[in-house]
Amino acid sequence: MDEGKGISILIDVGETMDNGAFMVPIYSYRNFPRREGLTVEQSLAGLGRGVTADVGVQIPDALVTDCVRLCCSLCLLENDPSIIEPDVLSKDRGKFEETGDEKYVEKAHRRGKVGWVVGRRIEVAPHYRRPHLALVWTGRGREVPRVVPRRGSVVHRELVEKVPSGWGE
Repeated sequence: MDEGKGISILIDVGETMDNGAFMVPIYSYRNFPRREGLTVEQSLAGLGRGVTADVGVQIPDALVTDCVRLCCSLCLLENDPSIIEPDVLSKDRGKFEETGDEKYVEKAHRRGKVGWVVGRRIEVAPHYRRPHLALVWTGRGREVPRVVPRRGSVVHRELVEKVPSGWGE
């Protein structure tokens, strides 16, 4: 077993405490050790309470567990190009998908676009998005919030066109 390897998580809940000299942020710290042969969920059972569990703001165990799950998920996504890939400028996207050349990523970074695309290649079923109210920012500089109705629509309509038909003829 690899002792000492794992994830250390510092959770800031936004609360502060006065220590007499200045305000100190209240954190919850958890060390999530890697245990060979156990799943993430099995390892979560042994996570325990943090040293700050009884000081100041009480952080629910469910929040800590969710944070650990999120961090583990991000670690799993790290190097899987079928799920996550660097984002490039829209005009270079086709060339990047053909070649996979990192120069397009570097170009996007130089122009201030640093990001990733998650789940682009994951198959999505067509579905109907219900009508709803949406908050949109309008006016000069998009400073004025307005609530407007959105119509329902078919999402991924192009996939519906690929469904085979005429089986009973």
